[in-house]
Order: sequence, then structure tokens, then C-alpha cells
Amino acid sequence: MSQRMTLRKSNSPRVERTKRRIGQSRVTARPMPCRIHLRAYMPDGNLIGVAQTNDRFMVALFDQNERALGAPQVFTGGSARSLARAHASKLLGRKIASF
Repeated sequence: MSQRMTLRKSNSPRVERTKRRIGQSRVTARPMPCRIHLRAYMPDGNLIGVAQTNDRFMVALFDQNERALGAPQVFTGGSARSLARAHASKLLGRKIASF
């Protein structure tokens, strides 16, 4: 006999709440709000910015009027924060402690 026994209705709110936690949980794909970690002026007057959305870090260069000079450099994965910090430090010409 391979019949399953249930004690209450499977569509009741209490059962649905506990069933959601069992197994692999699905995270919604909504992007989190963008967070700007760094805005710094370079010696030539251009602006460098580091922003984060979810687990992606982006390093971009802007002119004096805050227009993008090119596509941003995007870093993803577990070491994205340290890679973005190293790239921004290299572009800025000085060490960035943390963001």
C-alpha cells in the first residue's frame, strides 16, 4: 500500500505555509534597488562610480556632466565586491579601503 494519509486539507493556509518551506525555495527574480557605493572624482575631472544591484557590481566612468563615457564594467559572483574595488582603485590611482 503506497497511499498517503493527510490529516487536513492540503489547500488550507496553515498547510501551504509549512509546505513552502520544505524542499527548494524559489526566490523571486525582482531586482533590488540600486545602491551607489562610491562616487569619486579623478584627477582629470572625470567621475568614477561603483553601484550594486543584487549580486552585481558595476564600475563606470562619467564626464563632468555625469554622462557615461562608455559601458560599465560588470562584476558578478562571490568575489564581485573585491574585483570591483580593485578595478576602481586602479582607475582612480589610489587605494579604496572599502565600500
